[in-house]
Amino acid sequence: MTEQITPWLDKLNSMESADEVAKFFEEEGVTGHPKAASSCAISSFLKTKTGKRVSTTPAYVSTYESNTHTRETEVPLGPVLREFVKNFDERKYPALLRVPARFEG
Repeated sequence: MTEQITPWLDKLNSMESADEVAKFFEEEGVTGHPKAASSCAISSFLKTKTGKRVSTTPAYVSTYESNTHTRETEVPLGPVLREFVKNFDERKYPALLRVPARFEG
């Protein structure tokens, strides 16, 4: 399973800054919920690309078997993605925040 998420994490980790990751996600239409490991922007992006259940913490990304809670992989985040997670959780990228339907205008 690592081989499915590693190319995507490598792409994100190769970006110059957390702001560049945010810009990429905005261009890709990626949104997520801050402080929500399975529905943050990184998890949402990786789930779309791999079809796997994904959970992101400030330190690593984990994937899980489809119908269980069994962890398949755990991949450490590089410095750029760790900074992105921190900023995203602090709501510094409003364009990436997924707003619940009841609050949409």
